[in-house]
Amino acid sequence: MHSLPYPDNEEKKAARDRDIALKKKGKLNQVAEEAVPLMYAPQNRNKMASVIENTIAQAQVHDPAGIEASLEGMKERPSYRIFLKTATIPVSFIFGMQDHYIPPPLAQETSKMFSNASVKFPQRSGHKRGFFFNNG
Repeated sequence: MHSLPYPDNEEKKAARDRDIALKKKGKLNQVAEEAVPLMYAPQNRNKMASVIENTIAQAQVHDPAGIEASLEGMKERPSYRIFLKTATIPVSFIFGMQDHYIPPPLAQETSKMFSNASVKFPQRSGHKRGFFFNNG
């Protein structure tokens, strides 16, 4: 599952198509320069500038085909709502309250799918990989 159990809407699919087209034109750095800073809460971007710059630089050494496949996978993912509503394993979520990619209302809706979910909403945090299985 990529961040959320929901399929992309048409606007998000178009944005992913745009990023794929830029990647195919050799402009992966442009995609990274636009997307990576948005992963951080606005007030954290200055103090995390070196981490952001490093992440953008790493985009240049990643396999472009892998990045394209990841974007295609997110764009074409099905809904996992039914599966998640019936899951019986414990799950933990960490969703930043200043997440550009997964806004808090959507994060709250997602976490409510699980009767046994542990949920944290750090106030000064942006985008997090917020889906973890508790293995005991």
